[in-house]
Amino acid sequence: ERDAITQWFGQGRIKSPLTNAPLGSRHLTPNHTLRKAIDNFLTEEMPHLRDQQNQLDNLEAAIKLREADLANQASKNMVPKDEYDRVMALLARTQQDLARTQRDLADARQVMMAVGSQLLTQARGEAG
Repeated sequence: ERDAITQWFGQGRIKSPLTNAPLGSRHLTPNHTLRKAIDNFLTEEMPHLRDQQNQLDNLEAAIKLREADLANQASKNMVPKDEYDRVMALLARTQQDLARTQRDLADARQVMMAVGSQLLTQARGEAG
């Protein structure tokens, strides 16, 4: 709770958040006796709470490690945006070239068919 109290004071507040009464000082004094009494109570009367807290701490640490591992893996598998943009532009140009080549091929087929037809007509005319 010390962090929360420090943050409360850091925001310029000088009143109790519980009672809204003015506080005489912003100086924090640790109460070791109270801390020890709470620790003893938790250890002796509610050991399951201590175990749960340890499990929670371990889980939080495991989650942080896993998040770091996933972020590391993702960064290895990611392509930088400028490289992605370059490849996409190259793909677009290649698709345009392919479309142009297909049109040219279709035009060439039509010319070839017309020339073939003319040659057939000429050959028939010469044969007849």
